[in-house]
Amino acid sequence: MPKVAIFFVLLLTAQTHADWLVDKVDGKAIQVREIEKNSVNEAQTLSSRPMVMAEDLPPSKEIYSIQQYPQDGLPKELRVMTHSFTSWPGSEVRTIVDQGPSQNRIDLTIVGDGYTDIEKAKFFEDAQRITDDLFGETTFHSYLPLFNVHAVFVPSKESGLTDKSKVDTALGLYRNPAGSKRGIYPGNTSIIEKAISLARDTDYPILLANDDFYGGLGGRYAITTRSIESGSMVLRHELGHNFGNVGEEYDGGYVYQGANFDSHREAHWKYWNSRNYQVFDSKILSGDYVWQDLKNNPYRAKFQVPTGDYFVQGQVSTVGWSTAEDVHVSLDNSIVDLDGLFTDDRSFFYFERHGLVPGEHTVEAKENISDG
Repeated sequence: MPKVAIFFVLLLTAQTHADWLVDKVDGKAIQVREIEKNSVNEAQTLSSRPMVMAEDLPPSKEIYSIQQYPQDGLPKELRVMTHSFTSWPGSEVRTIVDQGPSQNRIDLTIVGDGYTDIEKAKFFEDAQRITDDLFGETTFHSYLPLFNVHAVFVPSKESGLTDKSKVDTALGLYRNPAGSKRGIYPGNTSIIEKAISLARDTDYPILLANDDFYGGLGGRYAITTRSIESGSMVLRHELGHNFGNVGEEYDGGYVYQGANFDSHREAHWKYWNSRNYQVFDSKILSGDYVWQDLKNNPYRAKFQVPTGDYFVQGQVSTVGWSTAEDVHVSLDNSIVDLDGLFTDDRSFFYFERHGLVPGEHTVEAKENISDG
């Protein structure tokens, strides 16, 4: 006798309608946005972080936070800020990754700075490239279906980025300290927020500077440059602070002050370890965060090697070392071979030395070819 099985499937979805998101700095509202996310019954703080997180300075005392209010629960004093900002002369918004509705996706919004009207195509090409790089790398690759990415073009009067000289750009991004290839700071945050609000929704904003060299910042905004060599690397790093709330991948820094080690047998991250990994007893012998022009004088640092069966590994961060002959790095007056990629942009090099006797040793970086 034929039998028929009947299955009833009940699909439940979270109630969604327009709620309010309020962006605040130190408790003061800077923007009110209407969004369609999973609704809340009462005000909730969704996130809170320092407004600025630099690698060489303590996080800013200014705290950026996002609060969500139900549609009928927005405080009276904030209602005057609910008008939406939908126009900017010469602007254009494109969604370059669309994986679904914003209420159950993570929306990244890339806003360019220092791109003039005639560089609009260049901006969208740069935005597409860093997006492809971001999701083409292992960290974010498998999570692409969870993301939407929007690109916002706002025209600047002048092309580039403020450094030693002022550049008239839409968002006012600038290098700090001037002349370095380190931090890039936000300028007029109210203007930046208006530019971000041109996108249909934003969970994590990205500011993209029209500059060919290394630089960036974390905090409210993940800031990077269009640099072919380093722009995508910086973006992954800064999104780690903003999206993943993780500390630095190197010793030092101010973003995270807790332990950065664990038992190798029960490490919390053991599921992400490769099968064949080595465990070392390591000690940091010397660390220095300098920004020194080698044209004026060499850089030197001394360190002590303890007694024991150790080898020494050095890590060097540089800018403008185009060839192996530009600068010589020596250990105890003996030139070392650097493992890394030589570029005009920021580069990272490593060297190892075995058999050093216990006691004091000196590492030196000295300009070999003068290039100004």
